[in-house]
Amino acid sequence: MRVYACGFNAHNQLGFEPLNNRPDDIDQFVCIYKARLVSLQCALWSSTVLEVDGELVLRGSQYTAINEGLIRLGACQVSQLYGDHTGVLGALAKDGTIWSVKSSQDSLQMVPERGHQIAKGAIQHIAIAGNGEVCICRRTNSGGGSGDEVRHLERSTLVWFTSLTGLLSDNEPKASYDLEVAITQLTANSIVFTALAANGEVYTWGDPRYSHLGRTPTSTSSAYTPCPVTSLGGVPIKKVASAGWITAAVSRDKDLYVWGGRPGESDRVGALPAMGQGCKDEDEDEEEVKLADIDGGTDIVDVAVGGGHVVVLTAEGRVYTTGRGDNGQLGTGHRFFAKDWVEVISLQGKRVVGVQCALWASFAIARAAEDSGEGDDEGVNKAFECRTAGHKAATVREK
Repeated sequence: MRVYACGFNAHNQLGFEPLNNRPDDIDQFVCIYKARLVSLQCALWSSTVLEVDGELVLRGSQYTAINEGLIRLGACQVSQLYGDHTGVLGALAKDGTIWSVKSSQDSLQMVPERGHQIAKGAIQHIAIAGNGEVCICRRTNSGGGSGDEVRHLERSTLVWFTSLTGLLSDNEPKASYDLEVAITQLTANSIVFTALAANGEVYTWGDPRYSHLGRTPTSTSSAYTPCPVTSLGGVPIKKVASAGWITAAVSRDKDLYVWGGRPGESDRVGALPAMGQGCKDEDEDEEEVKLADIDGGTDIVDVAVGGGHVVVLTAEGRVYTTGRGDNGQLGTGHRFFAKDWVEVISLQGKRVVGVQCALWASFAIARAAEDSGEGDDEGVNKAFECRTAGHKAATVREK
């Protein structure tokens, strides 16, 4: 497998290969690592973490002053890393416990947290918004059933905190919500949380301004309560991505839906609906979610969102980008804003199976030429996708 990257590199967070060991922004996708088994675990504003042969390898800026080395896991089997513009802050373990990062000489070590909130039950997901607010998800089984039937009996509890410190310090949460669905993905952008349920339904909550919710708040569906994005019209979704001011969703039918946008922006991504204020009169017809048209309606299998750009992967293995490119994050070889979708020529023929974004950088995971072409592409995507919500936390730092 190979990891390709482009974009913001001032902290040498993309410098995994010796030839790339220069803190310069990269405006075309270049291979930053190749190994039989390698996955992108964490893509933050100033640091990147790859998992290589069971070890977490760090590059970039870290508040501990460590800018390259290993993260020592100890007993922590990582499900998800999280952090902000200062670097990696901690990890969510596969057993649902939270571990914090501590520095030790040339490496980082994971230390378990012991807060009461954490002890209440296994945590399945964690997301940090750009405004510093945090949401965790616990999943429980209502009892009975077996096999696939169990998933339909599962329910989720979303717990919303004003900060990561509030969660780790056992402060009272801002709010808590019980949902009669199993949440399979939880993410956040600057001001809004987005959750994907096992049945394909998308829930949003947070700041109601500027159509970031993808829905209009009403007396029965508050902006501050997780509610379905009815603008999707019941279309079942298989993946959501959110960062900066944009949220995107890929449906099970391989269509791409996009909403959000930054208030007052002079350049606006063409795939976004017209900017609204998040509230409208009953007789108004305001588009809140937009169905994207890429190359005449080609099927989309993966999407990633950065601080102001979007990257998609088509069913044919082609990669398209749109949005801000001033740090080279569009991977086109030029640094400009692209209102419309632009195909990434440097990734043609690279057998890309997944895409991901940091705030101002982009990543593509590809099979190497010597890898076997057999197997399930969807399984490869799941194995090599970036399992983090941490890079969204850095969205509070805007240029």
